Order: sequence, then C-alpha cells, then structure tokens
Amino acid sequence: MKTLINIKSIAVLAVLLSILISCNNQEKETEKTATNDKIQKVEVVKPKQRSFTAEVMITGTARPNQIVKLYAMEGGMLMQMRKDIGDKVRQGENIAVLENPELQQQQLKWQAETNAKKANYERLNKVYEKTPALTNI
Repeated sequence: MKTLINIKSIAVLAVLLSILISCNNQEKETEKTATNDKIQKVEVVKPKQRSFTAEVMITGTARPNQIVKLYAMEGGMLMQMRKDIGDKVRQGENIAVLENPELQQQQLKWQAETNAKKANYERLNKVYEKTPALTNI
C-alpha cells in the first residue's frame, strides 16, 4: 500500500511539476516575443549621391524668410506700384510712388526761396566785382 501511495504521490508531483514547467516556459516565450516586437530592425547604410529620375509633386505652404511691415513716412496718394506681392525686393529699391500735394507745395516754396537768395547773391557779387572798395565783406 505504501508503494501505491508513493507511486500516486510521485505521479501527482510529476504532473504538478510538468504544469509548473510548462507555465514557466509560456511566460518566457511571451517575454521573448514581446521584446522581439519592441526591437525594430534597421538597416544602416552610408549616404550616396544620386540623381532623381522622376518628378515629385508636393502640395504645401511655403513660409517667407522674413515678414516686413511697410509704412510710408509721408501721407499722400499712391500713383504707381512697382512691385507686387511675391516679387523679390532688394534693399533700397523703390516699391511705390506716392504723390503728396503738401510736400510738392513745400518744395515749390523752398525752390522759390532758393532762387530769390541766389539772385540776391548774384546781384551783390556783381556790385562787389564792380566796386570792391565800397563793399565790406
């Protein structure tokens, strides 16, 4: 009877041991597949210069290199636009022509004053040339 109990207990222990071993193996296999799924295989190559044979059409939005707000230093009416949106512009180029009647009047006034002073200078210069002893400079 003792041998029968020993055989039964050995059989039960063998079954339990095989169940434990099989459960343990499944956990290791799932861990291996999980780590294999996480690792991505990447092929590393050195860069080579090649030319493209096909055209690539891409739609998108191009952002400008620099955005500048322009303000006229003087008011007036816009007479001529020399550049349009998207045109390349260099520093110092005229973009637009403004007409300001107030500035034109001021320019005419200054020009008249300059002409009057120039005429006075020429008159005094002629007097000096004719009679240098009478004029004091």
